[in-house]
Amino acid sequence: MGWNVHIPVLQKEVLHYLNPKPNENFIDATFGEGGHASAILKKNGPRGKVLGIELDPELYKILSAAEIKNRLILVNNSYENVKKIIHKHKFEPISGILFDLGLSSWHVEKSERGFSYLRDEKLDMRFDPKANS
Repeated sequence: MGWNVHIPVLQKEVLHYLNPKPNENFIDATFGEGGHASAILKKNGPRGKVLGIELDPELYKILSAAEIKNRLILVNNSYENVKKIIHKHKFEPISGILFDLGLSSWHVEKSERGFSYLRDEKLDMRFDPKANS
């Protein structure tokens, strides 16, 4: 992959239950740093794709600037809009979808939004700092 991928804690379990096979399409509705998507892309080639949805505009900007293979469609949006996103990108058929509802290490270590008590940072804790402002 063309980006620095974080290896998720439950990657083995996610791959076991999603069980990606060649040429299948998957959605990573909480893309984060792309660890799950990267692992899925290694299993669903050569024509399988991943639709990655990332709410945080700063993290999305970092990831979209990286060189990403044409089998990943990365969208800056909320998983709340997954149906509209699927329709817009004509992303079908879909073999599985993942919602990893937690924090990415990037948010704790680099976002400077107060997701961790280990740093003296402004307490914000929003994935999208422009939302609800």
